[in-house]
Formats: sequence, C-alpha cells, structure tokens
Amino acid sequence: MKIKFFGIISVILSFTFILSVGIFPSNAAALNESKDDNIFACAEELKNEYINSALIQAQPMDADCETRNYEATIYYNQIIEHIDTYNDELRSHFSGAKINDEGYLVISLCCETDFCENYIKENFDFQNIIFEKGKGSYYYGQQKLNEINKKIASLQEEKVNGKNINADEKEMMELYPCTKYNDEDNTITIIFSVSEETEKAIEKSIKDKNGKLACDSKAQYSQSEISEIKKYNNAVDTFKSSILNEPDISYCTNSKSEYIIEDQAATEPWRPGRKIMVYNNPNEGTGSQLSTGYRAKYKDNGVIYYGFVTCGHGTSVGNSVYMENDTDPAHKLGVILARSYENTIDVSFIRMTNSGYSNGNAIYYTSSQPGVTRPGTVLDGTQATASLNSQIYKSGQTTYLTIGYVNSTSFAAYSGNVYFYDMLLSDRIMGGSGDSGAVTYITNTGTVSGKAVGIYKGNTSNKSVFIKASNIKASFGAEAY
Repeated sequence: MKIKFFGIISVILSFTFILSVGIFPSNAAALNESKDDNIFACAEELKNEYINSALIQAQPMDADCETRNYEATIYYNQIIEHIDTYNDELRSHFSGAKINDEGYLVISLCCETDFCENYIKENFDFQNIIFEKGKGSYYYGQQKLNEINKKIASLQEEKVNGKNINADEKEMMELYPCTKYNDEDNTITIIFSVSEETEKAIEKSIKDKNGKLACDSKAQYSQSEISEIKKYNNAVDTFKSSILNEPDISYCTNSKSEYIIEDQAATEPWRPGRKIMVYNNPNEGTGSQLSTGYRAKYKDNGVIYYGFVTCGHGTSVGNSVYMENDTDPAHKLGVILARSYENTIDVSFIRMTNSGYSNGNAIYYTSSQPGVTRPGTVLDGTQATASLNSQIYKSGQTTYLTIGYVNSTSFAAYSGNVYFYDMLLSDRIMGGSGDSGAVTYITNTGTVSGKAVGIYKGNTSNKSVFIKASNIKASFGAEAY
C-alpha cells in the first residue's frame, strides 16, 4: 500500500494505539471488508508494518553457548528454589545471578568469607559457575519489592473502583508510582510518571537525602513549576506514610512511556503459539485474535481440566475459543474456564472440549517467517524461571518465532488502569498485535527440548513484557504439564 498524502500519517499513527488495545472491537468486521479504502484499515496496516520493522531478532547463539545458557538457567532455578525453601546463610548472602555473554552463570555473593561459595560447590552439581562480589540479599530485596507492589496494586484498584482513598493517596496514584529493582545492589527505586514539562522543572531542582526536591537558588522557576515540584514532594511523603518508609528506597520521575504497556490483542474475524479467536458471541463476527500459550492443567472445584493458557486481556470467563476465525461449531476448541487480570498475572485458562484436537507440546510457529518451517522445540511439560540475560524464545501468530534476552526479572508497569509487577522484560520488541498470550520458553541446543517460562503480554518502549509461568502457577493455579 502506498500513501499519497504523507501529511495524514501522524494522524493515522495516532489511531494505531487505539486499535491495538481494542477500544473499537465492533469495527473489526468493517475494517476487513473495506481494507483498501478505509483509513482505519490503513492505520492498522501501518501499525503492523511498524511492529514488524521494530522487531530486531537476537542472533542465535552457537550450539555450545546455547547449551551453557540453557544449563545456567536450570542451575539458577535450583538456587532460587533453595533460597525460597531454606532460611540459611545462602538466603542472606545470595545477591543475585545472571548469565554472561559466554552462557555461564555468574552468582553474586555478599559473604565476608568463602562460606557460601564453598557451600554451593559442595551441595550443588554445578559446572563452570563464576562467582563475584555482590551487595545486599536478593531474597529479602524481593520480599520488600513484593510488599510494595502489592500495596501499589491495591491502591490502584481502589482508585479505579471509586473506593475511599484519601486525597493525598489519590494525588500520588495519579502519578502512577511504579517500582524498579536494581539487580546490582538489590535496592528499589520508586518512579513517578510526569509530563515532560514537569520533568524539566524537576531537572532544575536539587534532591536532598530523603529523596525530596528543593528549588535551586541559581535557577528561575515559574509558579506552575514550583507547584509541580511540591506535588512530587507530596507524592514521596505519601508513599512513605501509606506504603513503606525505608532509607534505602530512592525516588525519581519519568516522562516517557516505559511503564505503560500496550496489550497486544488484535480485534478481528492452537500446539503452543498457534492463533486462536476468542468470542463472546460468535454470531456477532468479532472477537479477540490471540495466540496460544503453553499446555497446562487447572483445578476447578476439585476437578482437574487440561488445556492451554493464554492472556487474560481480550477474554472473559465463558468465552468460546475457535481455531482461526472460523466459528463453525465443529471447529470450536474450547472455552475460557478461568481468567485473572491483576497484580502479577494477565492470564486465562482454555479448557479444551473438542475431542478432535489433542493437547500438544510441540511449538507451532518454528520460524521467523510465515510458511517457513524447520524442526521445532517440544516443551517437556515443566516450567522454569528465567534469569537476567537468559535467552528466551516467543512463538506467536503475528511475528512467529522471535528470540531475545531477559533485561529485567522484576519489571513493573501500568496497563490501562491496572498495575502489574514481577514480570519479565526483554531487551527488544519480540511480538506484535495478536501475539498476546503466546508461549515463551527456553530451549537447549538444537531446539529439541524446552521449558515454558511464561506468556507474552505486550510492548513498552521498544521492549516486550512477559507474564511469568511461576506466577501463573502460584497465583492462578495453572501448571505446565
């Protein structure tokens, strides 16, 4: 498609965000019928071209490095399981871990002696582990982070639902407070989202040891700038009084969109990664175009059901799930049995009801290009937690197979009016509209076997966001098998 009037492009692109989050689902059928001459359809096409151009694939590792990266992730999971289970020296002095460029696990310890390093060497069957000096306790840092995130999420829910929160809390929540975890020293920063004008005013001010701002005597300030600085200071005070007041928590502002997620569900007429259509009423002809997550089992009222997980946005309990956009009753795959969209999870469970389809574990889209196939990964029915710099794969119906690396294991952001936290963040865009719910996994050399680590949620600021499989199991109850 060629655009003759370039002056309208900025207007067109402004519509793409609205379309991507599905505000106008009833327009989907009309868009498909008149795509050639409809400005909204043109906007949709431009949006997909942009997403595809923004996808930057990670270069696949060589076989040896990929094996080390995969094994390092497995080792990492064993360490995390240990510190979650045992209140010992390792829990107090494990400062975190990451995978380096050669695929080796690097473990940070804050012990004054070699006790923890020797303990790991004696009690874990690890090879090629690198140790380095760390700062702070990962376990206790994560405990504090979880406490803060839960309180923010609770206040956000109360604000959205019109419950009685005090004026100071309401004003603070209007700045969308968000946590950022520093893996280097296990400290926490609270980020308040402000306008660019406010951030410029804040840049002219100076910060005291308590994280509050004061006007720099060398700079000129308008009354509105002074008002914005006071608003920020009030937000810091309110956070300390309503959520948590500890000296090692820092505060800052952000005027960009890094902490706002675009949920990647597409509104239009299954193995993991495969395209699905979710309908409230198939007769209406419109529904949510999503991707299948990993195979899972879910217990409801004492009965275990088998099926798949996908994202929660774009779905409701009781919705019908079909293959492609075919609403023939014979092609109905199942129903949405359970759904949750809050805190650490954006997930639905698809109960498979069509006896004509089995619940497979082989990844469906095995290439980055449509129509190109190669031997694919088969998930082994277990799940894992990805560490920093883990190489991860995502398979979904829009951008097919993509590869990236974990940039954060504790990402928090707002999606619409909901605050989400403890998510994975990649180092690049790994999906687009319609990839929501797509299976995300790690794999060993040769892409023969893999483990589920989560599902794709959406994009933010040239990176992608994923819901952790561990949280889907712990908070929702759906477990890979």
